[in-house]
Amino acid sequence: MTDLKLTLAASGAALILGAALAWGIQSWRVDAMKNEFAVYRAVAEANAAAAEAAARAAEEQWASQLKEVNDEHAKKLVKATKDAAAARRASIGLRDTLAALQSRLAEASVPAVTVTAAAVGDVLGECEEKYRAMAATADGHAVDVGKMMGGWPRLGLGACNAPLQLNAMDDE
Repeated sequence: MTDLKLTLAASGAALILGAALAWGIQSWRVDAMKNEFAVYRAVAEANAAAAEAAARAAEEQWASQLKEVNDEHAKKLVKATKDAAAARRASIGLRDTLAALQSRLAEASVPAVTVTAAAVGDVLGECEEKYRAMAATADGHAVDVGKMMGGWPRLGLGACNAPLQLNAMDDE
């Protein structure tokens, strides 16, 4: 019976030793996994911080570019407004000159009327040339805008992604 007790005691001790050893190994594996997860988490947080910093830098660059574009647009708009006002003043001056000329033509001689008619024809010819050049520039601008709108990336936003119609007559 003592052999049996001794065998049972040895088996129990071996079982306890095995359980303790398994517990220790499992604890070591859990600690290794915790360390691995901590490293993974630190790397992920560093990557997220770097991505956030890169996104912030890109956003600041885009904001800066947008500000530059808006500032340049504002300058061009002011210049265009001033140019339009100058053109309006010149047009009013030309209209007044033509009205005064019309009242004097009734009293003018035939050679004077002929010279005046030739001068008016020259002015109208120059106006026509400038009008044609302006129309060609406007057409080129419209084509460029269409190209830019067509080349703009699509973001998959459904109805927001519909092409912009610059002219209602494009549908016809």
